[in-house]
Amino acid sequence: MERVSVDGDDRPEQEIKITGASVFVNPYKEMEEEERKKAEAERKQASCITALNASLLFFSHCTVLHCASQVFAYYKERYAYVF
Repeated sequence: MERVSVDGDDRPEQEIKITGASVFVNPYKEMEEEERKKAEAERKQASCITALNASLLFFSHCTVLHCASQVFAYYKERYAYVF
């Protein structure tokens, strides 16, 4: 295509037809790999956040139970006749 002479508008003077093409590297393969890695990272982050939330919920629940048991013990000592 570079060897064909052109007119004043940079158009080829002879008709050029493309009869074939060869793809040496899949241009989408790299993009698909990046998307897969991104999706995997998002999934891992979501599972970590879920685990963290579950841990925080468990520990906050334990703290509430611990405080409740201390309050219960306090009142049980003071008002043993009620229990």
